[in-house]
Amino acid sequence: MAGKAGTLEFLAQQVGLALQPLESQLTQDNVLPFLARLGVQFPPDLLNQNDFKSAIHAGATAAGALSALLTQLSTAIESDDEAGILTIGL
Repeated sequence: MAGKAGTLEFLAQQVGLALQPLESQLTQDNVLPFLARLGVQFPPDLLNQNDFKSAIHAGATAAGALSALLTQLSTAIESDDEAGILTIGL
């Protein structure tokens, strides 16, 4: 990694990349099979709970926003923009 990025920025980038697939996994159709692959079985009735539906929607939305943030972070790192790296990294 070039530029002024440190360990925390590198970790933020890697965690962000790892979490991006949650955008497609945290959907009404995919969430229960996804959780089952992680070893957690939930009853299908869980999908009828509004709080659960709201939570998976919020998670998918947050994961979807990671792409733009990671692009901004990469740009800041490549251009040695220390203030940008810090702001976006936070």
